[in-house]
Amino acid sequence: MKLFCTYIKKVLISPTIYISFALVFVITLWGMMGASFSSISAACESLKANGIVSCYNFMMDIGSFRRMTMFAAVLPFTSQFCTELKSNSTVLIVVRSSRRNYIVSHVIVCFLTAFATVFIGMLLCIGALDLFFPFFVESFNEYDGAFFSLMNSSNTAPALVLWSVFDFSFSTGMWAVSGLALSAVFPDIFVAFCAPVIMNYLLEFVSFEVDFFPDLLALSLTHTDISDNRAICAVYIISVLTLLTVVFAFIFSKAAGRRIRNEMR
Repeated sequence: MKLFCTYIKKVLISPTIYISFALVFVITLWGMMGASFSSISAACESLKANGIVSCYNFMMDIGSFRRMTMFAAVLPFTSQFCTELKSNSTVLIVVRSSRRNYIVSHVIVCFLTAFATVFIGMLLCIGALDLFFPFFVESFNEYDGAFFSLMNSSNTAPALVLWSVFDFSFSTGMWAVSGLALSAVFPDIFVAFCAPVIMNYLLEFVSFEVDFFPDLLALSLTHTDISDNRAICAVYIISVLTLLTVVFAFIFSKAAGRRIRNEMR
């Protein structure tokens, strides 16, 4: 617990976490206003005509938005293990704590920082846009599905956006842990930063092509047809993402444990 708190404090006093918040804010603003338009005025007109909820839904289908957001989210902590390994401080930290606490603290802090970066950054941007543009505009489209039927009413649309941001942030935390795992296998800061994006692209492609594997892209965007019950769908989505996070954490524990043992010899 002490090591975990130390890492959290280190993240909070570092300017990197606040730079990441700002990056996610700007990327979300770009996605909502500039990704599909040639001018700011055209983007503003679209937001006025369609509302924040519809523009948000369009934005989440943009692959470049999702991967740029992911890259911003891994900046605060994913490379921490590599940094400590390169500076020969890993053994000193493990001796003062324990190997188990060291590994568990890295996984949890990595996940939480990536999750918080995306969740807070996106909600701040949506909240800022809500000051100037309508949040919900009546549409002729009739959305269906367990969650997207919430887009049909101004009373339930905010719940959809909040859940969608939470779901996407949760999946980003999972991909950040995948970067942590690969950075222990290949201890390089460049690997730590780039691996989540690469793993995201590869595993989303594989999960889309393979029938027996859950579609990870659909799950990160709250799309699932497992049930019409929203609670069941939510539990299913979070369970799959949590299971993959545990798998990546297990890979990190094995790879990091081996490197720690080598360093202590």
